[in-house]
Amino acid sequence: AGFFVQWLYRKIQNIPEEDLRAKNIPFSIGNVIRIVFNFLLMPVVALSCFQLVVAHESPAFTVVLAAVTIAVLLAFACYILLLIIRTKPKSVLFDDLPTVLRYGPLYNTYSDQAAAFALIPVLLNFVRGVAIGAVQPSGISQVVLLAICEVIQMFTIHAFRPFQSSTSMNAYHTLFAILRLACVLLMVAFAPSLGVTEGPKGWIGYAILLIHGSVLFFGFFLSALQTIVEVVARLLGAGGDNITGLTRGGLSKIFGMRQLSRRETHRTAPSRASQLSSMAMLHAEEGTSRTGYSVP
Repeated sequence: AGFFVQWLYRKIQNIPEEDLRAKNIPFSIGNVIRIVFNFLLMPVVALSCFQLVVAHESPAFTVVLAAVTIAVLLAFACYILLLIIRTKPKSVLFDDLPTVLRYGPLYNTYSDQAAAFALIPVLLNFVRGVAIGAVQPSGISQVVLLAICEVIQMFTIHAFRPFQSSTSMNAYHTLFAILRLACVLLMVAFAPSLGVTEGPKGWIGYAILLIHGSVLFFGFFLSALQTIVEVVARLLGAGGDNITGLTRGGLSKIFGMRQLSRRETHRTAPSRASQLSSMAMLHAEEGTSRTGYSVP
């Protein structure tokens, strides 16, 4: 349907036809990979693992379907990740258009040297899904596995530094991992084996809710607001000069001291009148100096 709408739009606008078949299929595969591995991997793995846990109470076809789903996800993930690791040079992963359209959602936010870091989020999401779906009989074990995932996330980000150094995404993701780890550790209180009363559980729940709300406000809302301000400021001409043009970076680059020092000041321009005019001669005789005139 999307391709038909695109064809209809090009037909109405009289845009010259071109063969898009080489792009449509990779683009469709890339969207499927984005949806499955970036958004639905952990829920699908969790549901499949839970189905295997309750296999004795479920129909046979659901158990088989869950096992096949996990096997297909593992096989396809291994294939994609081996492809990313074995591709040399890594610039091919970013320069070859069909490859970017197919597999780019897994690594296109990382730097060229850290494309293999795509293995880490996929592996951690798979482990989280197993912890949530297959380890439900033991709440403490679930918390331990989830905490280990967050610790691995922090150390791998610090080791690989997958995002560009000019951005703050490495620090952002490290902070998010620390906050997720704090939430996971606080959830230990909800384990039935500890016997925590309802009062402390309520306060701990409010603390977890406060952490989530703070991340939502400071990590996403303010970040989106800052991006909007940056875009508006650049549209209005801020963040550049007549020599180097627009500079890359955030608000510190747009309204920094270096940018302010480069701004042109409106000074009185030198007079375009002839130096032999009567007014110039008069000022010269009076011994006064005016902008644009030279006093002998």
